[in-house]
Amino acid sequence: MRRFFHFIFGAVLFLLLIAAGIFIATAAFDTALWEKALEFCSAQRLEVLAGAGIVVLLIALHMSTGTVRRKDDSMITFENDGGSVSVSIRALQDSLAHIGSEFAAILDMRPRVRGAGNSLDVEMDVKVRSGTQIPELCRLLQARVRECVQGELGLMDVKTMRVNVREIVMPPPEKGKAQSSEEGPVEWEASIRP
Repeated sequence: MRRFFHFIFGAVLFLLLIAAGIFIATAAFDTALWEKALEFCSAQRLEVLAGAGIVVLLIALHMSTGTVRRKDDSMITFENDGGSVSVSIRALQDSLAHIGSEFAAILDMRPRVRGAGNSLDVEMDVKVRSGTQIPELCRLLQARVRECVQGELGLMDVKTMRVNVREIVMPPPEKGKAQSSEEGPVEWEASIRP
């Protein structure tokens, strides 16, 4: 019912804006029309104020019946045997982000989830350690995410799953290790006095 009223108020406001636009466009070329409008407004002050009040009321009702939702608060809804279930996308992404900590080679993982009909699209941006067998890691990560979505959370199928390796982190150089000639030239600074 709330959506119906929201639609009606929106349609009425849209028609009022169209009418006002047509009036302004035609009045721009006909100064007599402006004069008639001003005469009407000064003679019919009460009616004009009532009309303006109705427009303001319609705008207020339209804004109050709207379902404004932040992008972060969107939900994925699906049906199961007991009825419908809605899961916050943010909660699902947080749950999937913890899977990255199960893999020693993953330093950071940022999943993104979108609902696509009765299935999900999952995309994961990961930062991995250097020396990692990336194809094998991605295969294991995809299997674990699919297991989590379908098994632990009881959600729908995963339609597509992408793993984007955004960064491969090299280990820091060991301190105290002597630099060999293979690692590059060693710069020497010498000062000669005459």
